[in-house]
Amino acid sequence: HYVILVFLVLVMTLFGTEFQTSLSGWRDLAPGSETNSEEKNNPGNMLSAQDVISPDAVLQEIASGNLAGGSEKAAQNAQVFREKLSEQIDAKNKVITKLYGEEPLDKEAILTQFCEYAEKLKPYITDTIVMINEALESGAKVLFEGAQGAMLDIDMGTYPYVTSSHPVSGGFSSGAGISPRYLTEIIGIVKAYTTRVGAGPFVSEEDNETGDRIREVGHEYGVTTGRPRRCGWLDLVQVKYSARVNGLTGISLMLLDVLDQFETVRICTGYDHNGEITRNFPASLDYLGACRPVYEDLKGWHTPITECRTYEELPEEAKKYIEFIEEYTGVPVKIVSVGPDREQTIVREEFFK
Repeated sequence: HYVILVFLVLVMTLFGTEFQTSLSGWRDLAPGSETNSEEKNNPGNMLSAQDVISPDAVLQEIASGNLAGGSEKAAQNAQVFREKLSEQIDAKNKVITKLYGEEPLDKEAILTQFCEYAEKLKPYITDTIVMINEALESGAKVLFEGAQGAMLDIDMGTYPYVTSSHPVSGGFSSGAGISPRYLTEIIGIVKAYTTRVGAGPFVSEEDNETGDRIREVGHEYGVTTGRPRRCGWLDLVQVKYSARVNGLTGISLMLLDVLDQFETVRICTGYDHNGEITRNFPASLDYLGACRPVYEDLKGWHTPITECRTYEELPEEAKKYIEFIEEYTGVPVKIVSVGPDREQTIVREEFFK
């Protein structure tokens, strides 16, 4: 039995987007603002004091006791939901009008809109902590899916170019309300090369023809914005760091076919900081920004692999690439993707039987 988790994201996303987009725009226009357009549109954006009053915690408070928590009675109480939401709109409007001197948000329009959302969402809202733990205690299989990436974690990532939450595996415990002991298999999704969205240090970046080639073959453009992603060779220093902080038990290697055309494939195995080589991901952003990549060159397979359906069918050079990753990180590559279709996913080890 599989448990599908449904979270209250619609209200949080829509109201959050409206307020946060407005806030970001006003902050850019404020005197002395140094936010550039790249940072403004960067999902790994820099956090500021104003972001402390973001809608995330606020809407969690609105929803937890009135739609998803407490009791059946609270879950049905639309009036309480309206009152809580009203209080928060008032609080946001004070920031908008008194701090930024802008027109307030339309309170009644927002209340009408989001109370309608609440009614539609109500049948799907429950206390997921109870639901998930009861499922786990009964022996059911529960699959958690993360978003974003380890390097965008607010604590473990490249702060301040991070998100506001914890995309690392530890975030599943705090986010879903389960004990870490239930996380028995942790699979890290790793591209066969490295990409980054927006600003921030990127040691193995190839801001040249090679990066352009990876971007075009891998279709590395933002889904919503269409903005080109920064591309470079696989950074195993970063991957090993991610494997450590997540406790990875396996790697799912994606987009291996993107490297089909290269006669030589490079892997970043260390960072050169003013002549000093380190194999560990540095804690200092300034230190990281001054690093240059140390590469290991491997012979490319230089042949299409999209028709391969088993690991044995892969060219020897592709296998050596995979084995190099396993040896460096100490984590087995359990899945290899050679194309976008389901049948192009090679599962080397079943882990969700």
